[in-house]
Amino acid sequence: MLTEKKDKSAGCLGAFLSIPMLAFMVPVLYLLVFPIFMLMAWIRVYLWTWFAVPYLHLPPITFWPMLGFSLLISTFRVTQVRKKQDSPGWTEHFGVFVAELFGNLVLLLIGYIIHIHIH
Repeated sequence: MLTEKKDKSAGCLGAFLSIPMLAFMVPVLYLLVFPIFMLMAWIRVYLWTWFAVPYLHLPPITFWPMLGFSLLISTFRVTQVRKKQDSPGWTEHFGVFVAELFGNLVLLLIGYIIHIHIH
């Protein structure tokens, strides 16, 4: 009975201490993730300028509208994370994020090669 009471108090204490940690971690994550979103928007601006403007005759788009559009699209986009457990941890989400960043960098390289060979 004493161990049950101790487990409950440890759970309450852990929940209480996680609130300040979340208040600290959320801004830190945004400060780390936002530059990556900015890099992805920069990549999309170049791809838009190289391909959509000359071939689809669309107007050029600058960085800030592309960043807003990218954030809007990522809000509604669903990414699948393999389920090892009930709720995926931060490592699984980080892996998906790094894979998306790497994919955008590879797409920039492929787009650059195509752009160079077309012109």
